[in-house]
Amino acid sequence: MANLEKLTNKIVEEAKIEADRILKEAEEEKSKLISSMEKKGNKEKELILEKAKREAELRRGRVVSNAKLKIRNDKLEAKQGILDKVFEKSVMELNLLDGKSKIEFIKKTINEIDLAGDEEIILSNDIIEVFEKEHLEEMNEKLKSSGKKGELKVCKEDRNLKGGFIISKNGIELNWSFQAIVENLREELESEILAILF
Repeated sequence: MANLEKLTNKIVEEAKIEADRILKEAEEEKSKLISSMEKKGNKEKELILEKAKREAELRRGRVVSNAKLKIRNDKLEAKQGILDKVFEKSVMELNLLDGKSKIEFIKKTINEIDLAGDEEIILSNDIIEVFEKEHLEEMNEKLKSSGKKGELKVCKEDRNLKGGFIISKNGIELNWSFQAIVENLREELESEILAILF
């Protein structure tokens, strides 16, 4: 019986050793797994933080970019408003010219442009009031003396022009209204005026 007890003790002893070994391996495996999970968790945390940082930077960049764009657009709008006022004032100033100056403007312009001499002149209402038959005769004589027909006619059509005149023939018109002149000048001078003003 002593052998049986010895054998039992030996088996129990070996079982304890094996159990301790298995527990130790399990504990080591648990430590490795926890360490691995912590590393993986830290990596994921870093990736999440990095991604959040990039997204925040992108959002911040968009907000700054949108703010700059809005400021630029507001400045452009303000500059455009100032230009509008400058050119509107120019049209108003031209309309304030006296009748004699306006008629001289028409005569000078008609002499400078290439006409056949048989066109119609559509005058603004303010010029019609001071334009006399003699003015037309004088312009026609000047055209004849330069080899043109000298048959200009004043058209009574009301175009609601704000100063100036229109030359018309066969459906083709040359617009010399003050508004059209200023608009053409605006296209040419806008950048120069902006440079002076701002």
